[in-house]
Amino acid sequence: MNNTTGHAHDATAWLQLARRLQKQQLQQLSQLGELASQLSALVHMLQCERGASNIYLCSGGLLYTAECRAGGALVDERLALFYASLERARAVAGSALCWRIARAVDELAQLPALRAQIGRRQIAAEAATEQFSRVIRHLLNIAPQLNDSIDDPPVAGRMVALYSFMQGKELVGQERALGALGFTRGEFSDSLRQQLVDRIDGQQPCFDSFQALGSPATVQLFRTQCHAGLDIEQLRRIACTRQPAADGGETALRWFWPANPTA
Repeated sequence: MNNTTGHAHDATAWLQLARRLQKQQLQQLSQLGELASQLSALVHMLQCERGASNIYLCSGGLLYTAECRAGGALVDERLALFYASLERARAVAGSALCWRIARAVDELAQLPALRAQIGRRQIAAEAATEQFSRVIRHLLNIAPQLNDSIDDPPVAGRMVALYSFMQGKELVGQERALGALGFTRGEFSDSLRQQLVDRIDGQQPCFDSFQALGSPATVQLFRTQCHAGLDIEQLRRIACTRQPAADGGETALRWFWPANPTA
């Protein structure tokens, strides 16, 4: 009888431990989820600043001057929120995640110098694009590492879906930045055209992975809202098959900010 009582006590202790661990895991998931959300928002604003900077540089400073300043300010707002979420996630971060965060933070520290070069037009659009893309790449590298701290398979799957979506969206962003360069200049070199085609071709596998792992509601929203519109498809064909007309950047503005923006 005493032996049975002892086992019952052990079971109660294990149940209590399970509840404590579950509570800790939920708190951990909340912190990691917030970090992923802030990461995604920061990357989006960096993508906008990258494209605006391209138009500004390629137009010789005639276009998107105000948009560049506004884009930088919006990035800085998101950056403050991102840093705050990093602090809250510090207690649950593993060593591999910390390494990736450190590299991303180091790249983010280079933004003021890059903006100063852009403002003085002392950097080529291609070089500015590469620097923005490098910052974004290191930020995106954080996302897969978040899964190391998640032992809930459905949640881990959603995190992979988010990463796949962000990868695809970054390829869309690079396509926008490269297209803005060509349309603003009124010329697509063979090299630039190939880079554009590579970005377009790389998007679908990322979005296929996202649709396979994302929640039904999110996937449905993507299918109804996130496809290139007719205007973008027409501009893609121009960029990939012939030289655009020299129109003082009008087509570049349509390309970068279409009337009916989608993916």
